[in-house]
Amino acid sequence: MDLDPTTFALQILNFAVLVWLLGRFLYRPVLAALEQRRAELEAKRREAEEALARARALEAEYRGRLAAWEEEKARLRRALGEELEAERARRMAALGEELEREREQARRAAEEALREERRDLERRAVEQATAFLARLLEPFAQPAVERGLVELFIAWLEQLPAERREELRKGYRAGRLQLLTAFPLPEDLRRRLAELLAGDSEAPLPHRCDPTLKAGIVLEDGGARYAATLQDELKLFAELGRERED
Repeated sequence: MDLDPTTFALQILNFAVLVWLLGRFLYRPVLAALEQRRAELEAKRREAEEALARARALEAEYRGRLAAWEEEKARLRRALGEELEAERARRMAALGEELEREREQARRAAEEALREERRDLERRAVEQATAFLARLLEPFAQPAVERGLVELFIAWLEQLPAERREELRKGYRAGRLQLLTAFPLPEDLRRRLAELLAGDSEAPLPHRCDPTLKAGIVLEDGGARYAATLQDELKLFAELGRERED
């Protein structure tokens, strides 16, 4: 085949035009698109890196908050444990005090029951002893015993201060005096009593017999009562027994 220079030149020209056209209408837009795509990818890469950095920062913050929360939970657990322990100790102390009060109340109730039982036994013992003494002294309720008691009563009157005897004499003059004996009063004793109480041995004295006295004498002056009798001695014995119980 013969190479035609004109044809060859035209082919070169056509190729040059084609290259220009490709560079003008194809290569540059492709390069621009590629550059734009590269820029977009770079922007997305930077956004991804920034997102990753934010995610890592958030993760670090979350881990910090989680560690702080775990520490706070541990502190709260310790505080709760201490509070529960303090409350348990307080309740145990209160329970111990309540048990101690109940034990003390039970002890006092038992002691009071024992004291009451002892008082009841002592009271019954005193009553029995009093009844026994009454039966024992029954044979001694004789005029001779009463005379001795009246003699003791007269001796007591003689030892009274003058103002006390004067008060008794005022009671005699006012009609308040009353003499009681278990047996008839012998004349000599009546005279001695009349001289002490009325100032005159011949003065009449209000007198009556009361067998319940067993033996002895009682002088009543209005609301006042002075006595020396077996009955009063037995009452005194019983009262002393009751005072000992109290």
